[in-house]
Amino acid sequence: MRHYQPGSVVQMVRDAIVGRCRHIAPRTFLMVAAAVTGLVTGVTAYLLKKMIVFVSKSVIGIIHPDGFSLWFVLLALCGIILSAVFQRYVVRDYVEDGCSRIIMRDLRERKYYLKKRDMIAAFMASSITLGFGGSAGAEGPIAFTGGAIGSNLGRFAGARKSDVRLLIGIGAGAGIAGIFQAPLGGMLFTLEIMAMPMTTWAVMALALGCVTSAMTSASLAGFRIDFPVGSFSDFSLGLLPAVLLLGLFCGLYSVYYNTTGNIAAGLIARVRTWWGRAVVSGLMLGVCVSMVPMLYGEGYSAMGRLMSGDYGVLGVNSVFSDMATPPSLILLAGAVLVLKGIAKASATRGGGVGGDFAPTLFAGCVAGFFFAQVSDALFGVRLPPVEMAFVGMAGVMAGAVRAPLMAAFLVAEMSGTYRIFFPIIIVAAVSYATARIAERVIRNVKSCAERAR
Repeated sequence: MRHYQPGSVVQMVRDAIVGRCRHIAPRTFLMVAAAVTGLVTGVTAYLLKKMIVFVSKSVIGIIHPDGFSLWFVLLALCGIILSAVFQRYVVRDYVEDGCSRIIMRDLRERKYYLKKRDMIAAFMASSITLGFGGSAGAEGPIAFTGGAIGSNLGRFAGARKSDVRLLIGIGAGAGIAGIFQAPLGGMLFTLEIMAMPMTTWAVMALALGCVTSAMTSASLAGFRIDFPVGSFSDFSLGLLPAVLLLGLFCGLYSVYYNTTGNIAAGLIARVRTWWGRAVVSGLMLGVCVSMVPMLYGEGYSAMGRLMSGDYGVLGVNSVFSDMATPPSLILLAGAVLVLKGIAKASATRGGGVGGDFAPTLFAGCVAGFFFAQVSDALFGVRLPPVEMAFVGMAGVMAGAVRAPLMAAFLVAEMSGTYRIFFPIIIVAAVSYATARIAERVIRNVKSCAERAR
């Protein structure tokens, strides 16, 4: 019989849980562990949203930006530096180089036991980065946090390595489901992005974890929809050519978005010291946000305003805030598209922590609006700007992230409507194919040019 010290209550509870789990069928254990992982991850996703909003309101309340302000440069610089310092000296772990990529790397290297500090490292670092205006998303950090929760929960319960591996994927998918309130999107993240091979029972456990996380996060948030876009009109086949062209445009823009982001990341990586990279990336981000303040933060509120018909949000707090004519709106939307890839890379590659999905949704929203405005101004073809912006979200995400199914279902679930799902899936598929073909052509041209030298 074991004798426990007064301070070993946790160990006593763990031994009791492990002893109980040994008498549970493996499939039953996996389902229970998936539900618990989803529950904890859903609560964490809700808390992460609240933390980002709290930090953002706190810093904005101090400076009160009104019109064009260089305070955005200082905020971005402070956010990146504080995030880098937190990672280097507090948790002593680096998660800025893509949280999802870190999970997939650990899985390839068969590192199934993630550190306990991984459950708070990305959570806190992303709260600082995004709260101070980092132009990225919270989905990467919460996927990493969810994976760490699943790993440590499985380890605490004495699960087999194979089950711990599955719980990492379930936790990561539950993180996506919780932050977007999109259970299908979370499932497809694990299956399409992480490409985890799963049995039927594992997929069922993944579904349970994602649904539990999404429902937990949604219930804590009062079941509010991220993008209450109202009712769309029925899709007309007469818009099919425009939808196909929008998919082509989104695919080409996705290549530009990734290319500019990679160039910016390469410039930051040339700086040898960690503090130098933080300063350079912070200044780059600050310049982008000060030029186009719509790039501040995750951009969900700006996207909601744009899709509700408030087109003035494109120039809010900028030197162009008084411009509201169609030509000016085209220029403002174009400026957002030009700088978004650079701003996202600056927020995540020099010490800041953020995700890749929200920036592509944001860019897609503006790209769809830009496409509708250009078609009206140059060709006299009037397209519904709100519907084009909504559909464009899935287009850029599918082309930039290479996940057309996840992009289509994620956008539909976030808005709470499948009424225009047909154009969404078309734009996502065309954008994905266009981006793949365009990048293959670029690689072939580069290789031919190198051989010709």
